[in-house]
Amino acid sequence: MTIYNYAKLRIEEKESLINNEALYLENYSDNGNIINVYYLNTFFIEVVLCKGMVKDILPYKRGYKMDKRNMHAIQKRNALFSLAA
Repeated sequence: MTIYNYAKLRIEEKESLINNEALYLENYSDNGNIINVYYLNTFFIEVVLCKGMVKDILPYKRGYKMDKRNMHAIQKRNALFSLAA
């Protein structure tokens, strides 16, 4: 699945793919929202939660959301997963 195909899916289909196939990376809070970050195939997904409800699902490959610190953390996690495999 490409990021473009994912973006075209209904929200229920996006949530299903996240729950069944995506790798959970981290979460953080921003302006009262909780953001969960996932990795699926070749792109990242942010799920924005407000008061426990899904407010938005944002797929992205790179850009302002991926600063060097985040990339370092992701590479470190990937190295740990490859050792466990």
